[in-house]
Amino acid sequence: QAAREAGLTTYAGYRKGYARVPGLPSSPQRQYPDWPGWPEFLGTHRRREGPFVPLETFIETVRQLGITTSTEYVRRFREAPGLPGNPSEYYPDWPGWRVAFGTGPNRRFTPSDTRLSYAAASALAQTQGWTTSRQYYAGSAAHPGLPASPQKTYAGEWSGWATFLGRQPRGGS
Repeated sequence: QAAREAGLTTYAGYRKGYARVPGLPSSPQRQYPDWPGWPEFLGTHRRREGPFVPLETFIETVRQLGITTSTEYVRRFREAPGLPGNPSEYYPDWPGWRVAFGTGPNRRFTPSDTRLSYAAASALAQTQGWTTSRQYYAGSAAHPGLPASPQKTYAGEWSGWATFLGRQPRGGS
């Protein structure tokens, strides 16, 4: 709210002006765990109505176009009909850029109709003997139905890695 009241409406404007507003962090995207993105943070987002392609089609399309960075996506998304300017605003189960582009350690995408339920995913992870998120990320790609980011996929049920992997939370007995 403070950034909006100060008239900071762009990333560049924020970078130049945040220091003059007491309490604004230099990198809010790193400070806030529930970071919504610059347009939402600065109050400049505009949700356009579709018709946008389904998420599975979106991922297939950007990979076919050979787009590998969010910067390149912003320049080129108009090359294919039905792609939103900011997909994280339009897809409720947005898996992140690295999954969409097929880059990085979590490059797979599991469509929601083939994804395991929270209980089934948790049980499978526990039977694999994974006790850390790092082990999950390293091994989960070999198991169809396990999402790349269970904490996002199961946000409504998520209570932490310890619970998901069946181990005692720190400080527990």
